Amino acid sequence: MTHFLLVVAHPSEQGLVTLMGQNMQKQIVEQGSTVEVLDLYRDSHTQDFSGRENATIAQTKLEYMQNLISRADQIVLAYPLWYGGPPAILKNWLDTNFTAHFAFVYHPASVWYKLSGLPVGSLKNKIVHQLVTCGSPAWRYALVLYPFALIIDLFIVRFTGMKPGWTKVWGNIALIPKEQRVAQIVDKHKVWFSKWIDTLGN
Repeated sequence: MTHFLLVVAHPSEQGLVTLMGQNMQKQIVEQGSTVEVLDLYRDSHTQDFSGRENATIAQTKLEYMQNLISRADQIVLAYPLWYGGPPAILKNWLDTNFTAHFAFVYHPASVWYKLSGLPVGSLKNKIVHQLVTCGSPAWRYALVLYPFALIIDLFIVRFTGMKPGWTKVWGNIALIPKEQRVAQIVDKHKVWFSKWIDTLGN
């Protein structure tokens, strides 16, 4: 049975990313897998920026988050694109929790390190997907190979031993009237995700 961690990073409870996350949670359960949802804007364990919290509280939250990560077989990062990248709250979550000795270890004496300069990732057998919404057409970012997703894939996912999965970008959000966004984006994503998650059972 596949266990998912769905990380949602949208400030609005009615944001498209939030609504997609709610649908995905239901679809994952219906497919027979398990899921934990981490809403970074509303979860009581969400971490403040480094150095701004009491050390004991910070450690408790770190252990909570790293346990979520450890349990997951597949992680979905769901976020809106802001100024060419994910919201700061998601970047902070990645920076804070994918720490040395948990997510990766440097072995200076190893042949691998001498050849590549890279650590050995500790989070193997995990797959990370990215669900992204943006106001501009998605093709604008496709032309430059989705640099925001590529940075996460190369410098976080692969760096820590995980594998990149799919990246789905829903664009042109700004051109769709608010009252039509659910039908045009959220419902379409529900159909798209349903087709993908059905493959897990095959």
